[in-house]
Amino acid sequence: MSDPVTPLSPEQTAAQEARATHEPYIERDLVAIDKTIATFAGATPDTTISADAGIAAVKDRGFKGWYGRTMSRFLNLFQADHAAKAVAGDEAQAEAAERVMEASGVIDVRK
Repeated sequence: MSDPVTPLSPEQTAAQEARATHEPYIERDLVAIDKTIATFAGATPDTTISADAGIAAVKDRGFKGWYGRTMSRFLNLFQADHAAKAVAGDEAQAEAAERVMEASGVIDVRK
């Protein structure tokens, strides 16, 4: 059986990151709900269910790896490379939040 998660090229990653940082309000709300459910289910905080499944499909063995591969195959029925796109989107949103926090002046980011 083939790997259900195909890594994105740098160009595909950049395109997905740009899309994720400019999502409409309702999509941002749905992503927030997704991340909350994923966290309650034991995923890394601030990752979506899809991103967690994609990471598990690539990195984990046993039940979590099986779950990740199964979920990624299921999501691929609706959108090709969904898990990889979710990981890119989660990363872009985390980087955008980091830039806002660093620019706030509330924390000292000098190195």
